[in-house]
Amino acid sequence: MSIYSRHKSFFNQPIRLNREDMLNPDSVIQTFCNAHHLYDIRQHLWNLVETAISSENELYEEAETRSALLFFYGQLEEVIEAVYVKEKLSRAAGPE
Repeated sequence: MSIYSRHKSFFNQPIRLNREDMLNPDSVIQTFCNAHHLYDIRQHLWNLVETAISSENELYEEAETRSALLFFYGQLEEVIEAVYVKEKLSRAAGPE
């Protein structure tokens, strides 16, 4: 059982965001988007998935688990794209 399963209530909330970030999550999004190109994120994300499913990792021995990981990858990629679109629209709109 993973640490995440043992401490669900703790890990079911933001743990990396500080108080300021919680009040202004757009600043985290802006920092992320400014620090990484979308193509780099896609490559890093795919490298993580590829490593997980191509290595001798007992977590991904079952085809169903590998399929779930690939499905999650697709969803996460959509979220990242939405973040980039949101940030681009926010920049185009200018400061409030």
